[in-house]
Amino acid sequence: MKKFNVLFILAALSAAPLGAQVLPSSSSTDAQSENAAPLGRKAGHVYSDDASMNAEFYKNSAQPAQTSPSKKSDKAGGRVYSEDPAQNSSLYEGFAQSAPSAPQFSGQYTEAEKKEIAELENVVKLAQQGDPSAQNQMGDLYADGRLITRNMEFAAYWWYLAANGKNPEALCRMGELYYSGTVVKKNVFKAIDYWQMASLAGNAQAQYFLGTCYAVGGNGVNRDVSKAVYWWQKAAAQHNIRAMHNLAYAYLRGEGVNNKDPRLAYELWRRAAEKDYVPAQTQLALCYFRGIGVAKDIPLSAKIWTLAAEQGDIEAQRYLGFSYYYGLGVPQDKNTARALFASAAAQGDKQAKRAYDGIILEIGIPTKDSPKSLVKIPAPEAVVETRQLFRQTKAFVPPKAEKK
Repeated sequence: MKKFNVLFILAALSAAPLGAQVLPSSSSTDAQSENAAPLGRKAGHVYSDDASMNAEFYKNSAQPAQTSPSKKSDKAGGRVYSEDPAQNSSLYEGFAQSAPSAPQFSGQYTEAEKKEIAELENVVKLAQQGDPSAQNQMGDLYADGRLITRNMEFAAYWWYLAANGKNPEALCRMGELYYSGTVVKKNVFKAIDYWQMASLAGNAQAQYFLGTCYAVGGNGVNRDVSKAVYWWQKAAAQHNIRAMHNLAYAYLRGEGVNNKDPRLAYELWRRAAEKDYVPAQTQLALCYFRGIGVAKDIPLSAKIWTLAAEQGDIEAQRYLGFSYYYGLGVPQDKNTARALFASAAAQGDKQAKRAYDGIILEIGIPTKDSPKSLVKIPAPEAVVETRQLFRQTKAFVPPKAEKK
């Protein structure tokens, strides 16, 4: 069999498009995935962090003016935050047409949940009195569906009112709804407007989204990587893990910044990986494999890829598959390589599919008597999507480098 080309790993970092696969979609927003509960309510956004205290994120970078994207007519899209919902029925499509009644809590609750419900009673009153923060919490309550029946129309109603009151989180949520077309009619220009306002108000998630729109282009703004980097820096300074991940690519390639900085790219991936952002774990391992911004450590790269692969990350499964095929940092085990390639291929990875087809010609298809994989590969239905909009964070400590 023709040997696989290990240079696939060496080209990987330069191949991935900057800012790709990171904007809201109808499935990701509606699914209440990552950092959700609901839609990022408990994502750990730290609005009070002083960005000026994070000078390392700003070195060698352009500081573009905070200009709004060019506006279309109201029919095609435009600012809506100052409009009265009752007089904009076309904009209000998909929202509850009148204020929802007070939520009814019924069912079996834990003691912690009962305490939370008692606190929410005051939130309900404040929301009905027009308090933007309480209105935003009401939107979160209905979107969560944990304590009451989930109702995205009611959630959108309260977020809309909170956004009119300039609540930063609600402004970001409205941008997500309009960008993804969840509940309301999809309108990218309104989404950009909302994210612009939320970003200027200091919302880290909106800054990440806005930066990604500039990186991709065609999303209501012209492509401008320097502006993308500017907003990612703002979000990364508030510990937004996706912004760190994208910013790492920018520093690695020298896009949107004055100079390449592999060491800072490594550091950003390390920080995001420690917050359990699985794609960052995969890239952190690649840094150790190639010696990008850190001393090369192939055994450590295999350990980190194992952590990411066991959480279902497609790229990590592919990289680890090649590691086992060649015996790079792990004992050579082609049965494990085959299982990893099969898992990544089943999730749509074309490179893994080619590798799987090749290894089948070499060692055959797996049978019930085949040795078990050395890696715990989750079943497809149990895989947690690692590239969705949000994910809950938990502690991640990279394995320590082995002493030489």
